[in-house]
Amino acid sequence: MELMSSYLISLLLFSFLVLSPRAFAAEVTDTLGKGQNVTDGETLVSAGGSFTLGFFSPGVAAKRYLGIWFTLSEDVVCWVANSERPLSDSYGALVISAMGSLLLLDSSGQVVWSSNTTGIGSTSVQLLESGNLVVSDESGGAAMWQSFDHLSNTQLPGTKIGKNLWTGADWQLTSWRSANDPSAGNFRYMTDAEGVPQNILLDGDQVKYRTGPWNGLWFSGVTEMATYSDMFTYLLTSTPSEVTYGYVAKPGAPFSHVLLTDDGVFRHLVWDHSSRKWKVFFQGPRDICDHYGKCRAFGMCNANAPLASFCSCIKGFSPTSPLLWKIGDTSKGCRRNLMLDCGNGASTTDGFVVMEGVKLPDTHNASVDPSITLEECNTRLMVATLVYSWFVAVTAEAQHPQFPAPLVIGASIASLVVVLLVLLSGTGDALDRSTIREATRNFSEANVIGEGGYSVVYRGQLRDGTMVAVKRLKKFYLTDKGKEDFSREVGVMSTLRHVNLAKLLYYCREEDEWILVYELMENRSLNLYIFGEENGFRSSLNWAQRLEIIGGVAVGVEFLHSKGVIHRDLNPGNILVSDTWHPKITDFATMKLFIDEKTNPALVLMPGYLAPEYSGEWALTYKCDVYSFGVVLLEIVSGRKRTDTPTLLLQAWELWDQRRIRELLDPEVAEPEGDLLSRLVRCIQIGLLCVQRLPEDRPTVTEVVELLTNTSSQLLTPQRPTQLFSIDTPGLSRTIRSDQHLPRGSQ
Repeated sequence: MELMSSYLISLLLFSFLVLSPRAFAAEVTDTLGKGQNVTDGETLVSAGGSFTLGFFSPGVAAKRYLGIWFTLSEDVVCWVANSERPLSDSYGALVISAMGSLLLLDSSGQVVWSSNTTGIGSTSVQLLESGNLVVSDESGGAAMWQSFDHLSNTQLPGTKIGKNLWTGADWQLTSWRSANDPSAGNFRYMTDAEGVPQNILLDGDQVKYRTGPWNGLWFSGVTEMATYSDMFTYLLTSTPSEVTYGYVAKPGAPFSHVLLTDDGVFRHLVWDHSSRKWKVFFQGPRDICDHYGKCRAFGMCNANAPLASFCSCIKGFSPTSPLLWKIGDTSKGCRRNLMLDCGNGASTTDGFVVMEGVKLPDTHNASVDPSITLEECNTRLMVATLVYSWFVAVTAEAQHPQFPAPLVIGASIASLVVVLLVLLSGTGDALDRSTIREATRNFSEANVIGEGGYSVVYRGQLRDGTMVAVKRLKKFYLTDKGKEDFSREVGVMSTLRHVNLAKLLYYCREEDEWILVYELMENRSLNLYIFGEENGFRSSLNWAQRLEIIGGVAVGVEFLHSKGVIHRDLNPGNILVSDTWHPKITDFATMKLFIDEKTNPALVLMPGYLAPEYSGEWALTYKCDVYSFGVVLLEIVSGRKRTDTPTLLLQAWELWDQRRIRELLDPEVAEPEGDLLSRLVRCIQIGLLCVQRLPEDRPTVTEVVELLTNTSSQLLTPQRPTQLFSIDTPGLSRTIRSDQHLPRGSQ
């Protein structure tokens, strides 16, 4: 049906073009709406003029492609729509179909490329100043599709390569087949999620080059990255749900991009305004020693050595095949001269050799333990190190006595990188009061973005351009208890890092100013989007996004529990959403380390989300968070707030039990169909299992994550709620049983 509609549209469009070859508005614009089109010779230009979308021919004039390029350098094309299906003439057109898809039509009305999106209301397309082409539903502004999720051979600031382990989404650069052919070539540049993350360049399925593992600031084999840290912020995310890499340009930085060439070289190029040319800041491979596995096992490559001796064996090792080594064949690598003597708990003369200025070994097959502390890791290594050092266990004949603990090299390197991540991450650092005052315009009321019982939250911008949320404790809360909560939050959150937790960047503790500085979430808290009645917030969050948020919150809670932390105050107001609708749990002032002695009963927590055993008897376990999560899940799918609807849990169970699920779903969101509806039915059943009255009847959060991700796993049948709390403030036990009559209007 959509194809037929597109065909009719294209016939009408073609007829119109015969009469008026300039069907698009004459003025420069960055937006395409329904009923408009972009034809060959016309363009969209981003608001600041940085990027242009239009038709181009990279070589053969007869082949036309739709793409995005730098306005100041038209030969640098950042993205191509129809890379596999070029147009054969200049009569193509970019239109929006009646169903909300972005379509590229040829002169006969055939669809040669589509965004495959479906919009509910009016759909528009905008080319952003970042170079991102975004298809949005104008009713709520939600992004339905964006070119940043469909990379070509170019990575721009703000894009990322890697993998979403939750959804399976995979982002990588793919080379053009040739300089004149943008169809997929042989080379791919991607983030390797195995071991300690690193970027790798593949020729087909063979690794051609690797950057070296991430050391907390940059990739260990690309030391040039440090030189340009004043221009760019490098971002690597490594969590159970996502392993991705990207970079952000700091304010005032020139145009830049990472290009994967058709001959298999990746280059970070930066625009030089004076010469009006692109300059290579770094590239890989840069020399013969950058080729993957050049000297094989335990070999060392030196690009400055004479031609015949690039490779040598590290100290304590010799060529596995001396004969082959002499004729330049290093394929067999090196082997130990003597076996290691680990001592078996007794003294040993074996130890470590420090090797300066080399790329860290490949950790693809290494075992990484990111949960250990710096002290534990230091005990394992028995050594201190620098950023460019790595360690190899050697025997007494080649030992350094100051390094007495031999370890298997794979484990040593993996642990070492963890040490570097801890040492160099720079998280949770102190920040002085004057810097924060400057960032928030002296705590201007115009910068206030939220306020709670104990703190005020301000929007701020640091000197390096970083946007932050500044949480300033109110003066009356600076009691011993308030300061204890503050110190707990700093102490724990400076060590916890996860994609689904709000990131603590800095803190300030000067006299009567106790301040926490977190990363800023532009979309603010989840409750705006599931309870909001104004500005179309509720309808802007579609079912797929709501399911993504539910899954992300579950993964975040699972991570907290794996670290022995109970959040205790999980509710939609404490769940932030990023500009790409990823959830981040926040507000850790009330969190509890499970190894602590006992819970403080003076805490005031959010009514409606407390587990029965905690509300009435102060019995705190991990299952308390599971209960709160279940309430949040049911609120997300229903759009109903439990504190406004005390019978929400009972209503949800009855509608689920009677197979009347559609009546439970938020009416502000379009009705789901097919697989989406099935996923929601399963999700609701999981939520009902989470709010079972007895803790032992609830799943663990790890089981919740498994049930959400593995749709073939079997679900238990939730029991009918037997008790509803009209007031579940800790210490109060007034309840309403579900088999009692409720006051009129309470439903």
